[in-house]
Amino acid sequence: MEQLQKLLPGEDLFGLAGRSYVMSSFRDFSAMRQEWQLTHYRHLAGVFISRDFEKLIEALKLAPSDVHAKHTCFNMLNSSISQDELEHHRSLSKNVTFNIKGSELAQPWRWCSECVKEDIESFGIPYYHRDHQVPGVKHCSKHKCVLVSKCNTCGNEIGQLRQQPIPPLDGRCMKCGSEFDSDMRLTSPNTPAVESLCLEMAYGRLNISQQQLAIRVQYYLGIRQDDIELDVARASIRAFYRDVIDFYGADELRIHLHTVKELKQGLKCPAFKGARVYDQYSTGLPLHPVAIAVIWHFLNEMLGNAMAA
Repeated sequence: MEQLQKLLPGEDLFGLAGRSYVMSSFRDFSAMRQEWQLTHYRHLAGVFISRDFEKLIEALKLAPSDVHAKHTCFNMLNSSISQDELEHHRSLSKNVTFNIKGSELAQPWRWCSECVKEDIESFGIPYYHRDHQVPGVKHCSKHKCVLVSKCNTCGNEIGQLRQQPIPPLDGRCMKCGSEFDSDMRLTSPNTPAVESLCLEMAYGRLNISQQQLAIRVQYYLGIRQDDIELDVARASIRAFYRDVIDFYGADELRIHLHTVKELKQGLKCPAFKGARVYDQYSTGLPLHPVAIAVIWHFLNEMLGNAMAA
């Protein structure tokens, strides 16, 4: 791939395409995409799996495992679907489909204003960091500040890489000229722990299998796998979901997941459903990694160190 730059420390792999474009002589982003034969027309933040990942990694001549651990969110799928299913999706280069009613919206590209300053000092140019694009993460783990994601004056967000290939040098919105600012509402007592779990998944240091999750849920509820198979634990299962939702509350859940609805019957979070998190042998739909992190943190708080691994 002509004019493809080398990855910088912690740079997002798709973000590399954006920075390479800025540093290239291509007339526009589409020309670069066509020249490099990239599949996606829109390069979104926090994508789990993509045919373009493989193309870029091959061009960089780096080990895929190292690139995924530091520069993509691919490893988060290790806690969502089985390895066999993951390899199947990977071979087809298709996105993993989560429960349609509980699907999470594509997130905007995010950056840390302090990291932007440091990157300009160190490399002469800012770039999108992978850790800032990890689904479920709204803070910079280095500077402990809320990530910038939209203009609080006009509401402009960077949904596609070609809109803003690198974080703005002057920190200003290209639409209205106002300064981008952090959304200080994006914080809660549980946020750091949930974000830490999401980052551990992305690095590949935390893989939560369906069996591990189900065993902890069953332990919390005081039921056994036999109770699941005999279908005598429905009331306990409903209580589990209510407990998780009540533990966080609507405002806090919305920090982590978009699919929170307030109905007459109470709060509903469709992102939790479909995977049968209480069944060790579930073949249900995969659960979104952020939903897994939210549930895992709840279990950590309720059970302490009991059955944590």
